[in-house]
Amino acid sequence: MLGHVRLTLHRSITFWSGILVMAFICWLWRDSFQWASAYTASRATLTNARGGMSMHWIGVPSDWSGSYTPAKGGLSRERDRGAKDYARLQRPFFLRGLGRPLPPPPPAQAKSPSVYEMLVENYSHVPPRFWIIFAPHWLIVLAFAALWIVLLLWRAKRRKAHS
Repeated sequence: MLGHVRLTLHRSITFWSGILVMAFICWLWRDSFQWASAYTASRATLTNARGGMSMHWIGVPSDWSGSYTPAKGGLSRERDRGAKDYARLQRPFFLRGLGRPLPPPPPAQAKSPSVYEMLVENYSHVPPRFWIIFAPHWLIVLAFAALWIVLLLWRAKRRKAHS
């Protein structure tokens, strides 16, 4: 008989899964400054661009009498040449359309505004049933790291109780 063998951290599926997920999130973060990737399904679009992930919702009003043709679903990917002008650490936000009339186009700016400033301007001219939520990658990394550490500590406590 071999007796009791204590499993170490390097043999933990939680540990290695966490490493893979963390590497994937960091790759998404880096990729978001070179490419704008989006997945569209009906009225929702999930986007990875300019330092974060966002979900856009195009709402159809309840009193809508016409026909609604949802956007063609699928994955799209294009080079994001303006992304290098944006800060690496964006802030999280939620915006809803304000339905204001379109103003005349502003003069060209030397430097792009933050993602938040750009979308505040864009969303002030769409109906209130449209909304967007933006989660920067640094926040996703922190949230996952906290969950991963809690799971590893729970695993260690559980293993200690069984010893």
